[in-house]
Amino acid sequence: MSIKPHQQGWQLVNRMHDLTLRQRAGLAMAYEWHRAFPRSHDDYCFQPIQFEIHGIQEPGRGAALAIELQQMGLLQSHEGRFWISQAGLNMMKMVEEV
Repeated sequence: MSIKPHQQGWQLVNRMHDLTLRQRAGLAMAYEWHRAFPRSHDDYCFQPIQFEIHGIQEPGRGAALAIELQQMGLLQSHEGRFWISQAGLNMMKMVEEV
């Protein structure tokens, strides 16, 4: 949740509403990747090109989206490979429950 200015003062807003459609789609793809490849395997990490393969980003722009999501704390990375962070998992689980 985040606090946003509103006409009558302040409003409590779900952080998911702050994301662009591409960011939401990228986070959803990372979540599905996480569910498909459990942490016990080495395959839970993905390359940013996956955003391009799945049609979320234009060719050559997958890394930009991955870094954007990482800066928001929704993805983590090591040596160019990304995976969903605990904050990203919590956000997706909260959305899944609704």
